[in-house]
Amino acid sequence: DMSHDGRAVDPDPVFESAKALFLDGLAAFNAARFEDAERLFVASLAAVPGRTSTLLNLAATRLKLQRPVEAIDVADAVLATQPDNVDALQLRAGGLAKLGLQEQALDAFDGALAIDPSLAETWSQRGGLLRESGRLAEAAQAFEQAIARGGDAELNGYYLAAVRGTPPPAAAPADYIEGLFDDYSASFEQHLVAGLGYRAPTVLIETLAAIGAGPFRSALDLGCGTGLCGALVRPHVERPTGVDL
Repeated sequence: DMSHDGRAVDPDPVFESAKALFLDGLAAFNAARFEDAERLFVASLAAVPGRTSTLLNLAATRLKLQRPVEAIDVADAVLATQPDNVDALQLRAGGLAKLGLQEQALDAFDGALAIDPSLAETWSQRGGLLRESGRLAEAAQAFEQAIARGGDAELNGYYLAAVRGTPPPAAAPADYIEGLFDDYSASFEQHLVAGLGYRAPTVLIETLAAIGAGPFRSALDLGCGTGLCGALVRPHVERPTGVDL
């Protein structure tokens, strides 16, 4: 930076610190280290409060951490001064959807689309809420809009087949499966083990231990998920490898 008389001006060290924390937070978010991302964004806001980009990323992070109420609070802090902020409206809608407040979520999505109708992903998310509400004709229109606005044709075509009752494709799109289980992963083990009483990995490893043929050089865990089986097989092998989509 330069002053009016052409002399170099030292950067604000507080702002530079907040900027560095923000960028580290983005890197953590992109690496799916959401707890770290939250800590870094909060620290950045402590240095420079109210910065919109940091608030929006903090809201997105808290959605990833399955804390929608806190995410909505942060999005609302942005909307209090910027009521037409499309990103904040979308994050608010995402939080409301996670809370099961579908009509309120639809209102937020509609608010974002009224400001910018070109938001393909918002059309797709709106279609998903309408599908869950049983409003299939409206959902189909939303997915059609998503495709028309440049959204993922394969993914939205898959959704369209579901609401129209037309023959589905041979397999679900890989992006759909990845997104579904990325969102599910935070509560996957609690739901599967505590809720559904899932014991398949335990049964498998108990059977393996009973054979008494180990230890083994390696094991391949296909469809490893969050690693339920890997943690149990680890003592019996030198090198376990887990593979999932």
